[in-house]
Amino acid sequence: MTAQPLAMALGGLTAGWSRRRRVGLQALAGAACGAVAGTAFPPLGLWPAMAVGLIGLGVLSRHRRVREGGLIGLAFGLAYYLVLIRWMAVIGWGPYLGLVVVMALWMGLLGLATAALSRWPGWPIYAAAAWVAVEWAASRWPLGGFPWGRLAYAGAGSPIEGLYPVVSASGVSFLIAASSFGLAEGLVRAVAGGARRWRPLAIALVGLGLIGLGSGAGRSYQPCSEEGSVTVGVIQGNVPSTGLGALGPGRTTAHNSLAQTIELAAQVRTGQLAAPDFVVWPESSTDLDPELDRATGQLVEWARRLVERPLLIGSLTMGPEPDQRRTTSAWWSDQDVITDRYFKKNIVPFGEWIPARSFFLPLIPELELIGAQTVAGSGPGVVWGQTADGRPLPIGVLICFEVGYDDSADQMLRGGSGRPGGQLVVVQTNNSALTGTGQMAQQDAITRIRAMEARREIVVSTTNSLAGLIAADGQPLWQAELRHSAATTVTLPRRQGLTWAVAQRRWIELGLVVGPALLWLAVAGRGLARTAVRSVSVRPGPRSMKQ
Repeated sequence: MTAQPLAMALGGLTAGWSRRRRVGLQALAGAACGAVAGTAFPPLGLWPAMAVGLIGLGVLSRHRRVREGGLIGLAFGLAYYLVLIRWMAVIGWGPYLGLVVVMALWMGLLGLATAALSRWPGWPIYAAAAWVAVEWAASRWPLGGFPWGRLAYAGAGSPIEGLYPVVSASGVSFLIAASSFGLAEGLVRAVAGGARRWRPLAIALVGLGLIGLGSGAGRSYQPCSEEGSVTVGVIQGNVPSTGLGALGPGRTTAHNSLAQTIELAAQVRTGQLAAPDFVVWPESSTDLDPELDRATGQLVEWARRLVERPLLIGSLTMGPEPDQRRTTSAWWSDQDVITDRYFKKNIVPFGEWIPARSFFLPLIPELELIGAQTVAGSGPGVVWGQTADGRPLPIGVLICFEVGYDDSADQMLRGGSGRPGGQLVVVQTNNSALTGTGQMAQQDAITRIRAMEARREIVVSTTNSLAGLIAADGQPLWQAELRHSAATTVTLPRRQGLTWAVAQRRWIELGLVVGPALLWLAVAGRGLARTAVRSVSVRPGPRSMKQ
């Protein structure tokens, strides 16, 4: 009497253990796929690894229980972001691991969606739409979002480069996800055998061919017209150290930028370089407010008078309230006054400001080095300047991490609040605290993607990391060495017009998410209708009455 219940209990425990072991192995496999996908980004830049990782994720998530899919996605996301943003550990292990967990939760949501959708015909399309929707949300929430890790940002240098100005970064993410999941479905069907087993793989391969043809055609797409040219002086002043104290004592970056401006002025006067229309200093090139700190203001004035041209200065400026500051791009005119400025909108949590400051500061004392809380700006990133002959020049400005945010990049080109879009694009950045990590190469890759997406040349001025000129096709035309001082002038066209990707980005994103959702609803509705008809057809008729 007792043997049978005991056997049943042991059988249940064995089955439970086997199920947990299976799920654990699936999670480990998901983490391995995430780690592989993370190597697609610089500094390794193994872009085919993204497809390999996503194919593995698709195979693992296919036809799984929804909870299992969520766990696989979470494990994928943990490994993916541990590899991708390991440079965050420079700021602190707490912020690094916290950000990894937050982003992995988004990946867990994708795993849930992928497992749930994988039972439907054409699921790679639906799962890719879910990927785009989650990328959109994760780039905006929480704390302003974090766009690093979007599939499209691993595409610099890959065969899909021609698609950026046509379908936007979101469209590229969609195509990477859809083609990878399509290959996953095709491979599973081919291995499983059965009738028509090669059809899904053939469809996926044809899709890849069409993507390649589209990219080849997109490389020649250039809707932005030229209206003359502008010559820009580019400064990379360098910094004395690395980590959170990389900028050194107060005014060090201003002195270094002044030194390179002196070098630039000397080369211009001796005919070695073309005379610039204006000169760009990087973000945080004055780490003290030049309007409040007289010594810093004098350094800026000396530099402007040496080159006899206006300066576009990246500064840390105080206000609007006590113990607050703003990251600023300011136009110093030839009268030594600021005539226009832009305040950075996308500020970095735990890098420029500290959420829940009273809670985190005691836990991570190193955050004291961040200093006053940075306040976000608003409006389009456009600064009014002028050329050497006095013509007005709207300059589109992105400051550091803003290159990763679609909204900031688009506003800079479209304009708004009574300002036209930028005819020239300048990126000012200071990521000197992250020297020696892969972050600099990752940001450079995103900047190149922005150039391709907008079909605009981009001038980059940095404190110590890859200042230069990027062509409209994303190729670097000139680039300074990492951790070296540099100064030169570059000439690039003033451009008008928007690519399809920039002009229609919102509609593209909406179509990529809503289109597959409507298709899914149509398929689901058709299935439900068939089920209803089948149930009616087999329902027994009324019994006849006995006479």
